[in-house]
Amino acid sequence: MTRLTVPTTTVQPMRLSQLRSAPAPAVQEPAATRALLAHVRTTLMPAPRGGGSAMAEEIVRVRVLLVVGDQAEIVADVEDPAAPERYPAAVIAEAVGVSVADLPGRRLLAEVGRDDRLSGWRLA
Repeated sequence: MTRLTVPTTTVQPMRLSQLRSAPAPAVQEPAATRALLAHVRTTLMPAPRGGGSAMAEEIVRVRVLLVVGDQAEIVADVEDPAAPERYPAAVIAEAVGVSVADLPGRRLLAEVGRDDRLSGWRLA
């Protein structure tokens, strides 16, 4: 392999297998997040007392579509879901008490915070 030297940085070519295993960047599009939440809202509920997030405004039903690298793709648990959103798989797995490998296909409940981010994961 050939190395390309740039003034203080050495760039090495990556193999295709390295690209496939690299974690996807956790980029959240505000419009996409709002669209997912508009599609996923099933029940407006106040935040649970005693164990829930004080910032939660409602609870939504979601499904883990798949896990890509260290990110879980979350969709609305409805017949025709909107585009998936990515959340850290390890955080979700720890919250619901399953391994990351067991997340795909799981139906969950999540709290929607005032910032429109999901948290407070639990099994549905």
